[in-house]
Amino acid sequence: MNPHITHSSRRRTDPDLPVSVALETLSNEWRRRTLSLLSGHEMMTVDELAEALAVEGGDLPAETLHLELHHCHLPKLADAGLVRYDAERHRVHARTHSGELDSLLEAVRASDRVA
Repeated sequence: MNPHITHSSRRRTDPDLPVSVALETLSNEWRRRTLSLLSGHEMMTVDELAEALAVEGGDLPAETLHLELHHCHLPKLADAGLVRYDAERHRVHARTHSGELDSLLEAVRASDRVA
């Protein structure tokens, strides 16, 4: 398996994500939105994610979001162990998050709504 093609939780096998990694990973709005969208699905394609993100109200077209997801956000989420990303097949699989991560993600969402 080529590590540059399929991204998975290579660095993290522990379901408890260190707060510093969670905060750094969740510091980006597109990664937070991606995790929110995936929470209701077992698997989505990158195209589906990009379209959903574009419809949700971003300033970027789906094509640009697709590129950013593929090259930046999904590998970062996968390296943190938050998703399983098959870059060759353009599929993203949701992972079950710990209660602590869900609480942190909800706190960040609430902060986004206030801002």
